[in-house]
Amino acid sequence: MTKTQKHYLRVFPEETVDVVRPELEAVKSLPAVLKAFAEATGWSLEYSSGALQQNRPSNTSDDTRWSTPIKTGERTAAGHLVLDMTVASAAGERPRIDCQAARNLAASLGLMLGELQQTQNSLWEREAELAAGVPLVAMGEDERHLAARLEAVLEGGAEAVNAQAAALYLLDEGTSELKLRSCWGLSRDRLLKPARPLQGALADLEALLGHAVVLENTQMMEQWRAPEKFASAVCIPVSSPTTILGTIWIFCDKPRDFN
Repeated sequence: MTKTQKHYLRVFPEETVDVVRPELEAVKSLPAVLKAFAEATGWSLEYSSGALQQNRPSNTSDDTRWSTPIKTGERTAAGHLVLDMTVASAAGERPRIDCQAARNLAASLGLMLGELQQTQNSLWEREAELAAGVPLVAMGEDERHLAARLEAVLEGGAEAVNAQAAALYLLDEGTSELKLRSCWGLSRDRLLKPARPLQGALADLEALLGHAVVLENTQMMEQWRAPEKFASAVCIPVSSPTTILGTIWIFCDKPRDFN
């Protein structure tokens, strides 16, 4: 008597998620800027992505703590810069510039970071809008931007197969290049990179023929010219009933198959 194996349909409902704007994670030069600020002024300056803190002097007489928000035009700030001379004081050093000059410099850096964050947000949104071919229209405050919805779809797809990242690449009008339009689990500075030539992108070319390409190990990832360095991946086509649009990549940090 043989046992009958039962198969069940796995359903993954789409859940509504809050819009999470890109953080300053892609500003790779920020740690170096903060370090240079401390070396030049004698004051310690740190970036925090926590809750907004209004500009405030500390309760101490020498005003060793003060913060300024990084404003991006949203209701809440992207974070804040905290000016702190505690470390320098503990080492017996004195700041090289006075308190007000340090505040002015920190506030100026905060304004610049806010402008940079606005640019990153705009890039994030425009890439998603270009991916869907929709006109650039203003969205209501209560509506999730298309970029957030696309990212949520990629996140759901990746998590459904226990993967760590996903990316959507779409063909240009000349069908000669693939441009990253949305991603999850990858740094958003990837959106700044130029489009990938379709020529030589072996896995993408195979997927655009209508096949799912499964790359089970790093050797296959290199052989098939995967766009990101992961241990394994699957590349699937994106298309309408009449048009091939691009590819979706699902990345995993360990060798595996995708059944």
